[in-house]
Amino acid sequence: MNDFKDGLIKIIDNSKSLRIWIADTTNLVKEAQNRHQLSPYAAGALGKLLTAAVMLASDLKNEADLLTISIAGGAYTGKIIATANNRGKVRGLIENQLIDIVGTSTNPFKTAALIGKNAHFEVSKDTGLKIPFSSRTEVISGEIDEDLAYYFRKSEQIRSRVFFEVWFSYDMEILTARGLFFQALPLANVEIIDEIEQRIDNLRVSEPGWLSDTSIESVAEKILKTSEYEIIGRQKLCFECNCSLERMLIIMCSFSSEQLDDMYEDESIEIVCNFCNSKYILKKDDIENYKFRLQ
Repeated sequence: MNDFKDGLIKIIDNSKSLRIWIADTTNLVKEAQNRHQLSPYAAGALGKLLTAAVMLASDLKNEADLLTISIAGGAYTGKIIATANNRGKVRGLIENQLIDIVGTSTNPFKTAALIGKNAHFEVSKDTGLKIPFSSRTEVISGEIDEDLAYYFRKSEQIRSRVFFEVWFSYDMEILTARGLFFQALPLANVEIIDEIEQRIDNLRVSEPGWLSDTSIESVAEKILKTSEYEIIGRQKLCFECNCSLERMLIIMCSFSSEQLDDMYEDESIEIVCNFCNSKYILKKDDIENYKFRLQ
């Protein structure tokens, strides 16, 4: 079977009991780390949330729809945000970019000590309505996959299991980033669900790298074994922001002339996008001309 980096496969078993999504997000997590100049621990925490967002957003109906997952109040991480669409594009940010906590568990990387429990977890969907739909739950462990599974149980009453892994090399370079989302379907055979959940739990004990050591297709084979299943979708994934020069000009045009005058340095303004760290230099003449066009 062919596998590709930064890709997602969607699977449904032939009994229509469950759906499984498995993703490799290694390159996009590295891209986020490079763009934001993150410490390894900050990159690991943001990487897990980016993985969560891009996997769940693949279920959105329309190209313009957006899904955002945020964690607010994290002990060391501060706020973490990831936003994605159904085309496999995701962007994100972490408030504290240089986290370096001695003793933090790695391989697989853990986030509980960095996020803590005094925080909340929120999922928001912007589908073009006046007010985006959002739902919030408390953080129960600080492990992003456990907190997302809890969100599904509490807010959507759906039996779900979620796993996100980031593995580092000896010198703390990111080796792999992966995600697996497992969800029962409405007419699920409970015995099949129980059997596969037990198999996953056994793999976690017997093969610590079960999610990251092989291709994403091989992961599916490991957890489903003799169960018949079908790969119903494939998608490429990437870190990509929707910021642009025009968007920055629109933002600047929301300020009054007096406010802009206080912001100019040498007849220009430098803006940095929080989500991708891209820099834009906007000249005074360009802003004034754009303002005139909008009138």
